[in-house]
Amino acid sequence: MASLQQAGDQVCSDSSKSANAERSMNSQENFFEKRNLSEQAMALLHRTIETEIIPRLMLSHKTQPSYTQNIRREYAETEEHIAHLTKLVLTQDVTAAFNYVDSKKRSGAGLDALLLNLLAPSARRLGEMWESDVCDFTDVTIGLSRLQQVLRKLCPRSDNELEPLNHGKRAMLTSAPGEQHSFGIYMVEEFFRRAAWDVWCVPPASADDLVKIVSTEWFAVIGFSANSDALLDSLRQCIGAVRKASCNPLIAIMVGGSLFSNKPDLAAFIGADAMAADGKQAVIQAESLFEATQLRC
Repeated sequence: MASLQQAGDQVCSDSSKSANAERSMNSQENFFEKRNLSEQAMALLHRTIETEIIPRLMLSHKTQPSYTQNIRREYAETEEHIAHLTKLVLTQDVTAAFNYVDSKKRSGAGLDALLLNLLAPSARRLGEMWESDVCDFTDVTIGLSRLQQVLRKLCPRSDNELEPLNHGKRAMLTSAPGEQHSFGIYMVEEFFRRAAWDVWCVPPASADDLVKIVSTEWFAVIGFSANSDALLDSLRQCIGAVRKASCNPLIAIMVGGSLFSNKPDLAAFIGADAMAADGKQAVIQAESLFEATQLRC
């Protein structure tokens, strides 16, 4: 009996160790998944600051190497102001955030000071809130996109770039869930911007994250990029879920990437409305889809 008891204890011990090992493995997987998502969110954060804010500051002050110190002495936003703008881009639409920043500008704050001391710190705070689990990946994506819209309304890139108007030409570009390559969507983004579209460029995200975004924000067109056959079924399911959850019941879905360039018929198979081989074609297709939905309204 003693030996049986010992054997039973040993089995229980082994089972406990196995369960602990499994929990540890799941914990590690969650950690790496969270770290990967964090890297994606931070990539978007860095892109906001490095490709939007800093270049414009440099261009407007290319003859003044010490401009940052001058701006900080001239006008410095408080932590309270930064926290308030961050809250606005997380909880309200872009109009509320822009009106808040614009009120500072009309009160005498310089544009460059607002960019350096209000918008940039707000972008950084969003990243910090993600890393500390105060908000999730979707919240960060939405907040940064709204912050980018405020930025573009404050200072368009050139006289030829139109500010996004409330004309409904709003698109979200992203990679298919599970896709690891997202550089292509940033190239397509430039074509859309030049055609006066309001564009949200979302880094690789899960289907649940994308569903949450489209249920919160209105888009006329969503473009997915995919390069692997292995993503086909998940992308088809994602498109169905996005259509069902979208604020816009007439949302148009486009696809692109090498997967569809090689097999154009797959676009219809997964439920997309159109396929484009490059950025130029993507804009043409989006314009056509947008006009078609306007006729249906």
